[in-house]
Amino acid sequence: MTILTSVLIAFARGILLGCAFFYVLWLSTQKLMVSKPSVLWFVGAWLARMALAIGGLYLISMGNWLLLLASLCGFIVGRYLISRVIGANSKGSEVRKGNATELSTGAKHAPESR
Repeated sequence: MTILTSVLIAFARGILLGCAFFYVLWLSTQKLMVSKPSVLWFVGAWLARMALAIGGLYLISMGNWLLLLASLCGFIVGRYLISRVIGANSKGSEVRKGNATELSTGAKHAPESR
């Protein structure tokens, strides 16, 4: 297998790893709002996400810095993709509805700079 093929496979695996990591993060924050032992849930989910990310990146990279870099880039792309998917399906966020400029200019709690 050539180095280019290895890098592309590591990139694709990094995308999958990033999607899994940030989806579990989203699920844990959703569960945090309704769960009674929220601290235990949050700490457990954090430990699981860290084990998934660190272990996954270690296994993908196989000790090669180039594969680690490719998988980290894929991890970031996975974050972007999962935030787009979750953002398109979420309700109630004014920023996602396109009112970001209205939010930034309509602040009544801070004085205007002169």
